[in-house]
Amino acid sequence: HVLFRVMPEFSVGWELLSDEGKASDMLVFPNPARESLNLQLPATFVGSAVNYSVIDQAGRTVRSGTFSPKDISSNNRRLQIPGPFPSGVYILELRTGQEVRSAKVLFTH
Repeated sequence: HVLFRVMPEFSVGWELLSDEGKASDMLVFPNPARESLNLQLPATFVGSAVNYSVIDQAGRTVRSGTFSPKDISSNNRRLQIPGPFPSGVYILELRTGQEVRSAKVLFTH
């Protein structure tokens, strides 16, 4: 079983992790995406409200929302941000409390 982790440098590429990879890492898939994004949130986000923003290359927020604490549990850290989005590169930003995670994502059609 193999996992992929978004590179901290926000590259569109992937870094391969073994099953022993950190359970707290955020997973964003598929990347590139066609319609929507699937997320597996870090374990540190469990029990917290998570605000998300999808930001285009011009710095505009094109989609935002909040996942409530009841949406995120130790048994369910997988969530979806629905599309569609125009083709291009975006930054996905997740915020909870003092913690912020970001990933670069590519949408293609």
